[in-house]
Parts: sequence; C-alpha cells; structure tokens
Amino acid sequence: QARELCFARSTPISSIFNAALKESVRSRPAPICMNLCASSWFSQSKSIISQFPSISFLQRRTLAVTAQTVEPPKASTFAVVVVGGKQYKVCENDVIVTEQLVGKKVGDKVKVDDVLLVGTASETKLGQPKVAGASVEVVVEQQTLAEKVYTFKMRRRKNSRRLRAFRASVSSLRVISIKH
Repeated sequence: QARELCFARSTPISSIFNAALKESVRSRPAPICMNLCASSWFSQSKSIISQFPSISFLQRRTLAVTAQTVEPPKASTFAVVVVGGKQYKVCENDVIVTEQLVGKKVGDKVKVDDVLLVGTASETKLGQPKVAGASVEVVVEQQTLAEKVYTFKMRRRKNSRRLRAFRASVSSLRVISIKH
C-alpha cells in the first residue's frame, strides 16, 4: 500500500527529498508516491539529486515521483483600486496593507469607489480615470504599526550623528466583494 506525501507549491525541493527519505526509512515495506505540485521542481531536482547520496536508496524503495501541475483556484474578478493614494491589484479574499484609514475601527466595512480597472476572464473594463459604477467592498481587519524604519544621518569629521526611527500607522483590509 503506497503512502502519499503532498507538498505546497512553495516547499523547497531539498525539504521534499529529506521528507521522502525519512518516510522511506519509517515505512520500509510500502512504496511512497510523491505528488509534486509544480513542474518547475523537476528542473531543480536534477541539480539537487547530486547533493543527496541516498537518492539511489530512495529509487530502490520504488519511489514514484509523479508530476502534477496543480494551479491554485483563480478568482473570477480582479480590480485595481486606489486606497490612500496608492494603487493595489486585488481579488476577492485578498488582504492588503494600506496607510491607516482615519476614523475606521476593526470590523468596519468600507466601500472603495476609486476603481481604475476591473477585469474578468472574458472582459476588461478600463476607466478614464475611474470605472463608472464599479466599487470594491473591504472590511478593516487590523489597525497596527508597520515595521520600524531607521534614518541615520552622519556628517563626517564633525562628530555629528543622528539616529531617528519611525513606525507608520497601517490598516489591514480584506476584500469582500468586487462589483462592476
């Protein structure tokens, strides 16, 4: 009875071979079937195999490597919106981090009317500058501070040094729906 190991698209090929090696040692009588979710792994695997001297052992354990290109589910609609003076390409259930929305609390729903482009698999609407009647509904998930940014100024030979730090206020928004 074959055991199946599944890996995410972002898993490094070296981690996959290490996991397969551990699994083949653990279940000696059963062969292993690995489903790789990206065909690009096979172009990497030839160079990685030389780094693993025990791959021949895996081949003796009847390791069946099958290539399956599994695409993530694509969102049906995407949009380019302007929030806080910056443009973001969003799909439904995307999370974007923007400058803080003043006056909004966590859980508030916000309707963004600044939609520059709306696209689907069959058509694309380009606004001049905005798409008429299009809107994106988002919900505020988090109000927090961004990572600290350091500014260091130094004047050489003057014994003058200044170190300043800054953390911008940001909002985390989840896209609920795109209407066009």
